[in-house]
Amino acid sequence: MRRGGIVRALIKLLLSKSLVSEDFATTLLCWKHSGFSVDQRVHIGSQDHAARIALAQYIARPPLALAKLTDLPDEATVRYHSAFNPAIGDSLKVWRARDFIADATLFIPPPRASD
Repeated sequence: MRRGGIVRALIKLLLSKSLVSEDFATTLLCWKHSGFSVDQRVHIGSQDHAARIALAQYIARPPLALAKLTDLPDEATVRYHSAFNPAIGDSLKVWRARDFIADATLFIPPPRASD
């Protein structure tokens, strides 16, 4: 299965388990380079201990590096500085504080999501 097919299959699975909304799934599929990828060569049952460690570290990685976040309470904004991102055409993303919270909560799975 080609990589694009794997990503589509995974998004379909996430939709079937109600782990993502239709809108979010559509958004993921529309992104040219979302940063979202699936590599099925390494899995938890793998005999390669180093690969399992790398996979666990990847899974445990936060979606944003906290060292790159700046909270500006006087302006009610949150800023994220990174390397140049061609998707946004900048190295700085600025959210209103409430929008940042709304976007950040998208990474929180629903209760008992692993059931």
